[in-house]
Amino acid sequence: MRSHVEESFGGGEDRSYMGMTWSVRSESQYFGGDSRLYVNHHGVVNLSHGGESLP
Repeated sequence: MRSHVEESFGGGEDRSYMGMTWSVRSESQYFGGDSRLYVNHHGVVNLSHGGESLP
């Protein structure tokens, strides 16, 4: 099965939005020994429309 998709983005109006991103990386040896707990979190907030975020 084959498919083909063609899209043209040249016809739309240009829009820009103020935004903010963050990144949190953490590592812990909470359990001791060779066990480690990792946390990687990235988020994006749209400041032009309050409350909209992409965590």
